[in-house]
Amino acid sequence: MRTIEVAILSDQDETLIMNVLRAFEQQNRISLREKDAVYLPGQPFSEAEFDQLIEKAEQSRPYTYEEARAFLGL
Repeated sequence: MRTIEVAILSDQDETLIMNVLRAFEQQNRISLREKDAVYLPGQPFSEAEFDQLIEKAEQSRPYTYEEARAFLGL
């Protein structure tokens, strides 16, 4: 088994590519897992997406400074 990440570069081709991937998934040839969106500097996102990010942050537990440093290996 091999795991890969696919970035669809053209919005115009997204539907076609997703349809092909879903067809393979229905044939049990692959499994798909959608990842949380990655927001890069300058990439716009909707108000709903922003609200989801805030909600997710509010639901996660707080970390102490020491826990954060340990997690980041600092």
